[in-house]
Amino acid sequence: QLFTLAGILAFTDKLIDEETADRIRRMIEMTKVARIFEEEKLQALAKAEEEKKLALAKAEEEKETALARAEEEKETALAKAEEENKLNLAREKRECVLKMIRKSYPSEEIASIVSGFTLDEIDAMRREISARQV
Repeated sequence: QLFTLAGILAFTDKLIDEETADRIRRMIEMTKVARIFEEEKLQALAKAEEEKKLALAKAEEEKETALARAEEEKETALAKAEEENKLNLAREKRECVLKMIRKSYPSEEIASIVSGFTLDEIDAMRREISARQV
């Protein structure tokens, strides 16, 4: 039986690649126990490779989640900063209008210089200042 297998191996040596021939040669040389150990080793390697892939996938997912969270926090911070800037600009404009009212600028002139205020709003601010002074 071994002689026949050796003959087949010698014949197929010309037809198959070296890696396949080496695998066949090893399988022929192995005992049943050695084959079982080899199969278990291959299964353990496959399992370890699968666990490695799962761990890498989990790490990638966690990375993506962290990046998404960071991007969301960045957008929130930018929106908050923009809102604060708008509020500060509105306050500065209001202070500018109040200063102009105190310097007795006409409402029409204030409205033409400072955008965002109507004549009615400027007149209301003027009345408010007058009421405080009384």
